[in-house]
Amino acid sequence: MKKRFWKDVDVVPQDNGWVIHLDGRPLRLPGRTLLHVSAQPLAEALAAEWRQAGKGPGELFHVDELPLTGLCGTMTERVPAEREGMTEALLAYAHSDLLCYRADNWSELSRLQEEQWGRWLSWCARTFGASLQVTEGIMPITQPPEAVKALRDALESMTPAELTVLAVAVPVLGSLVLGLAALKSDEDAEALVKCAMLDEQSQMERWGADIAITDRMAAKVRDVADVLRFRSLLCQK
Repeated sequence: MKKRFWKDVDVVPQDNGWVIHLDGRPLRLPGRTLLHVSAQPLAEALAAEWRQAGKGPGELFHVDELPLTGLCGTMTERVPAEREGMTEALLAYAHSDLLCYRADNWSELSRLQEEQWGRWLSWCARTFGASLQVTEGIMPITQPPEAVKALRDALESMTPAELTVLAVAVPVLGSLVLGLAALKSDEDAEALVKCAMLDEQSQMERWGADIAITDRMAAKVRDVADVLRFRSLLCQK
C-alpha cells in the first residue's frame, strides 16, 4: 500500500500529446520517464484513476487502482528496453498454446473445445497465416516451423502499445491465439476468459460451483478488460 500525497490532478497538453500533473508537477513512471500519451481520452482516463486512488490526500491506495498507468509504463519503458525478450516469451506460448491441447476422448468437453477453440485457431490461420496443430492429452507437440515463423513475424511488427496488450492478455489467458484475439478482434473480456477457462467451467457444471475458480475467473476478466479499455482509448483522439 502507498499513501496518497497529491490533491489536484490535471491533464496538460505537451509536445503533441498529453501529460498528467499532480499538484502542478508532471507525473513520471518508475524509470523516471515522463508519462506522456498521444490520445486525450487515454490521458483523461489516466487522470481519473489518479483522482480516485486513495480517495483523498493522506489516504492509502494500492497500485492495482492504477491499471492504465501500469500499462502505459509497460508501453513506454518496458517494451523498448525488453522488446526482444518479450517477443520470445510471447512466442513460447505458440509451442504450448492452450487451444491446441484437447480432452483425450470424444466427450462433451472435447466437443466444446472443438467448437470454441477451433474457431479461434481457424481465425489465427486466416488472420496471421499460422495454422497450429492440435493434439489430444497433454504430451507436447511440435508446431509447424512456418506457423511459428508467421507468428514471430506478426509479433515483430507490433507497436509498443500492441505488445503491451499481449504482454498482459497472453499470460492471463494462457494462449497466444486468445491474446491475439484480445488485440485484433471485437470479443469482450468475459467471452475470452470463458473460452480460456472452458475446462474449469466444465468441472463446475459437473461438481458444482467452486469459489476459487470463480474468483480466479473474475480476476482474469478484470485484467483483460483493462487491456481492452487501454487498447480502445489509444485508438480515440
